[in-house]
Amino acid sequence: MMSTDKTINWTEYELVPVGIYEAEIIEVEEIESPFREGELLFQMHFRIGYKNSQGEPVIMKRLISEKLNSKSKLFELASAIDGKKPTKESYPEGMTVSSLEGKKCRAVIQHTESQNGSTWAKIESFLPSEDKDKK
Repeated sequence: MMSTDKTINWTEYELVPVGIYEAEIIEVEEIESPFREGELLFQMHFRIGYKNSQGEPVIMKRLISEKLNSKSKLFELASAIDGKKPTKESYPEGMTVSSLEGKKCRAVIQHTESQNGSTWAKIESFLPSEDKDKK
């Protein structure tokens, strides 16, 4: 049995600065929503073009609903990756989310304050990569 008398030191949480960063999807997981029972969400893992104070690339996660329509985050993400809005013609069978692994876009990072007053970095939205802008 573990001792509950153990002292836990403060953990340094390094915030990614607010800004726009190149981002690569390195993993997609399907998880049960922590907000709605029975709803499944995609948890996207992004390698952000930012290194922490130890010089390591930062991985950030973003929950995205399993919806593909013009108001969904998945639609926004696919638009950013493709450099144009997805259509039923470009994805006649819908989208296979695992096919997004390895794809790149830019992620807009914002800081959000939680109800308990702590601040954390969040991927707010997605933009096309720099090279897609030049096409």
